[in-house]
Amino acid sequence: MSDAYRAAQLINNGRLGELNLVGTLLDSAVSGLGSYVRKGPLDFPAEYRLAFRELGLSIGLRAVEKLQASLHAKAKTEPS
Repeated sequence: MSDAYRAAQLINNGRLGELNLVGTLLDSAVSGLGSYVRKGPLDFPAEYRLAFRELGLSIGLRAVEKLQASLHAKAKTEPS
């Protein structure tokens, strides 16, 4: 998810021409999140969970929030 945000930044700055990359990355993230949720890792005791995985999830979710805010801001500045 953070890679999708970074790719969107690069596209907006004209440094990346792969316009479909953000969608592809987000589709892959949704697939991975589905798998993660089905396993129910947050229900396990703390000693069986992986802190780096939960930190990565937190970072990714924050990146999605920033991507969404960026898209809303861009939509407001573009002419209809």
